[in-house]
Amino acid sequence: MTRNNVVYAAKNEGVIGNAEILCDGITVLTGPNGCGKSTILDSIAEEKELPPHCVVLSRRLPIHSQIWKSYDHLGGREGLDEIPASESAAKDALAVIERLLNGVFAIEWEDFTTYFCPTDYCVERYETAFCSSGEILLGLMQIALLHDAWNGDTLVVLDSPDAYLSPDWIVEYARLIVWINKALGTKFLIATHNPDMVSAIRYISEAEGTLGAVRFYLAKKNDNGRSDYRECVEDKKSIEPIFKFFATALDKIDEYGENNLCDEGEEN
Repeated sequence: MTRNNVVYAAKNEGVIGNAEILCDGITVLTGPNGCGKSTILDSIAEEKELPPHCVVLSRRLPIHSQIWKSYDHLGGREGLDEIPASESAAKDALAVIERLLNGVFAIEWEDFTTYFCPTDYCVERYETAFCSSGEILLGLMQIALLHDAWNGDTLVVLDSPDAYLSPDWIVEYARLIVWINKALGTKFLIATHNPDMVSAIRYISEAEGTLGAVRFYLAKKNDNGRSDYRECVEDKKSIEPIFKFFATALDKIDEYGENNLCDEGEEN
């Protein structure tokens, strides 16, 4: 449920205990598997009355439906050809995306099919079905920026985008999110398990002077076994509690490596 840029997850409903999450800039949800991050994001996408101009970017959804949602607030398909190419400050983000992709995603408006047009390749274009999940994530962002589909009223929902991106693209994607938020005022609600995504958003936004628009929430189990979401506000924008959570993976590597569990039962 949403109200005035706040996401509410009802108490004692499913795996979620309590969540009051403010989405007024870039909001990042973290926590263990099964704590309800995707449930919160899905609840937004499935609402009958979505937040204004909500866009859900996910490999699980058909690419055309995601792009169409970006244009839904513009009044329908009839006006799509008249959308001007972006001349805003987001042009820097567009340049980065084209460099990373080595090409441009394009739409055929007559049948609303999408294609990728490589910069240097033996073919003029090919269908997006042949693109990787990471390329499609960048392509969706590229199309939205090319046609001025996102603005300060847009909420972009991203469920674990880092799962589809290489380590260097995770950082690049985080930088694009920060740039777009700064240039257009577009709001982002992101669920992630990745420390690189968290760190990149934290420190790039600080460098860009937009750290005040960033919020981090960490899910923790309550006494009833459900997950409560608490904003990390120590030292203003500290992400130390999140990294203590991420560090549990290293503890397990040390434990399993030290005990040689993989070798148990094997004869020398």
